[in-house]
Amino acid sequence: MTYRVGNESFDTKKALKERARTIMSNYADGQKLDKPSFDFMLGLLQNHPNSEEKIGTGVDCIFVKRNLFYGTRGFYIRRNDGTETDFSFRECISPSSHYQKVKRAFRVAVEPLTMKFKSEFFDACGGRSFCEFTGEEITFLGSHTDHVPPLTFDFLLEQFVKEQGILIEKVRLKKAVDNSIRNELEDEHLIRVWINWHTTHAKLRVISKKANLEIVPFLLKDA
Repeated sequence: MTYRVGNESFDTKKALKERARTIMSNYADGQKLDKPSFDFMLGLLQNHPNSEEKIGTGVDCIFVKRNLFYGTRGFYIRRNDGTETDFSFRECISPSSHYQKVKRAFRVAVEPLTMKFKSEFFDACGGRSFCEFTGEEITFLGSHTDHVPPLTFDFLLEQFVKEQGILIEKVRLKKAVDNSIRNELEDEHLIRVWINWHTTHAKLRVISKKANLEIVPFLLKDA
């Protein structure tokens, strides 16, 4: 299958994603895309599942900006009316399913708990520790809070929805707003029940980003 954006074609989604990543890496934070890059990213934006809401009154420019909360870089739109919002090039290429969005929303709901755990962990060890997997020194910004197997996040969520008789396809999410990259649950009661359940069952640890994103998934895959 061939994927076309403007006058460019790609044999795989991976190649298309790499093209977008290359554009991002060529620009400093706050720098506007030049016309060729702008035309490409605007063409890609047409494929976003919420393209009409994202484009709004029309796109004046596209630029790269760092999200201060997550520390990641992404593409942002400045509309003709002066308003701005972000957009994910990944969503333009491989839109998330409802299940994936709901799963992220459940994770967002317990984020205050995982952040509190990490803060208390580093308060107790004086701000620095060592990853049990890589041996590298870790700090608050250079680490992730991980769910200790076998009670992984996915396992806990699966058990919770089964116990509560929840149908994922029926779970409602808050309507997306400008500059919000998070999926959030709409039902406040469901959020409270999930937070209490997670607090009771989850076992957390703090490890390096590399361990959380690469080593632990590899170990679980081979388990």
